[in-house]
Amino acid sequence: MIYLLFKYLDRYLNEVYSASVVKAMGRRKRKSETFDDRDEAIIHCIEQDPAILLKAIPTAVSKRGGKSIPYPTVQRRVKDLMGVGVVEHRYYINWSKAGYLVRYRVGILIDPAALRKSSSKSNDYETQEQLALFIRNELAQTEAFKDKLVVDDVHILLGGPVDLSVDFYARDDKTATEFIINALRLQRGISNTVSAKLAFSSRYGWLSKDGNEQSW
Repeated sequence: MIYLLFKYLDRYLNEVYSASVVKAMGRRKRKSETFDDRDEAIIHCIEQDPAILLKAIPTAVSKRGGKSIPYPTVQRRVKDLMGVGVVEHRYYINWSKAGYLVRYRVGILIDPAALRKSSSKSNDYETQEQLALFIRNELAQTEAFKDKLVVDDVHILLGGPVDLSVDFYARDDKTATEFIINALRLQRGISNTVSAKLAFSSRYGWLSKDGNEQSW
């Protein structure tokens, strides 16, 4: 059962989750024209490698089987894409190098009736959206977990075996376990959790302490 849950979560989150600098904007118009093949090729190159240099994009496009794009054209197109907010400059934090050595994914099952029961707490929540924001912005910042754990994101899943999915980094397994058992599972509206330690990422490589699969 747990295998099927996380198989679904991996497939779902691979479709909706991206830490790249490309902002999903659909087929939004750029001034008076829609994106053409060159724009699409450049966008996908940046999505695959957010740290790519502009001068490397022409070669990357060719390797992907696309038509070669001159470097000056790449410069101009990227400037235009940034102008309409499709491509953005963002800071990236390597949490492993910052000392947060393990990464977990937690599926959360919601009890709708319990979730809707309001309380007098100032940080109370009544919806899944409010709970997701509470987990990321407040629960992970409590004294027990401050500077020990970072919630990367919380997703609401539609039509899945769980209702929410939480991705977080922790300094060690003990902190991660305490967050799941002593924090997440005790929140009103959460009926159960299923969790897994993430081992490998196609974007970031091995997520173990030293990059060695055998170190688990």
